[in-house]
Amino acid sequence: MDKKKNSERILNSIDFGLSGDVPSLIVKIDGIDVLSIDEFKGDFIPTEAPTFLFNEYMWANSKEDNVFNGTMLIGMCSCGCHGCDDIVVKISTNSRTTKWVIMLDRNHKKKRAFFFSTEEYTYQINKLKDDYYSYSWETKEDKIRRICSEYIRTFKTKEGYNIEGLKIPAIWDDACENITGKICDTIEIYYYSDWEPMGKGYGRPYHNWKIKFDGKTLESAMKSLERFATKSLIKSDGEVSLRPTPFRLLYTKDKTVIEELLAQQEKKKQ
Repeated sequence: MDKKKNSERILNSIDFGLSGDVPSLIVKIDGIDVLSIDEFKGDFIPTEAPTFLFNEYMWANSKEDNVFNGTMLIGMCSCGCHGCDDIVVKISTNSRTTKWVIMLDRNHKKKRAFFFSTEEYTYQINKLKDDYYSYSWETKEDKIRRICSEYIRTFKTKEGYNIEGLKIPAIWDDACENITGKICDTIEIYYYSDWEPMGKGYGRPYHNWKIKFDGKTLESAMKSLERFATKSLIKSDGEVSLRPTPFRLLYTKDKTVIEELLAQQEKKKQ
């Protein structure tokens, strides 16, 4: 493996790539795809690039949710479901070195540490973001999802809940059980309401609306969204975040956190 030396330890190299129309994230350490490393070989597929860049891994306990200090998803079961059988990385960064500890979520004995120059790691992360935001990977369907999501997030419900985003599912070919790449004619708009008891902790209930469009064009999707927003939503005030809400802000079992969240919630109502 190609490694760089410093005075304390041998450093690994890292680079990122994008593949497909989601796009998927390809991570290479010392030139080798992470999913090909012996400890992590199996029935895995890469996670989506936006999941790695912007989302906290859903089962993480960390209060951080970023690519410099946090627990992030880099691989998942070939079934495509997060939480089924994941490969996660715990990331910690100081001014000189960035440490990755890659592990199988359901078997922490299978783990391996890698160290990178923080300067080089930061460069590669910024390059990945530039590649992602170029949207050169986008299909027509991806473009419809992105532009519609950016638009609807500028609204909130009449009760004051911010719109979290929207989903336009892909069409499945039942004959071969594969995604066709095309999208269906239903847009699902969703948001989360106030904290309430849920399972063994507290969570924010999920709510949604479903609206129709022609399933083909951005123009049709936007007209449907505009009609719905004019009738059923109100414009958000202040800055609009395009990042999904981290899982830790949707569900928790931590009693101290629950008390704080409920107090904040009650204060907003006053």
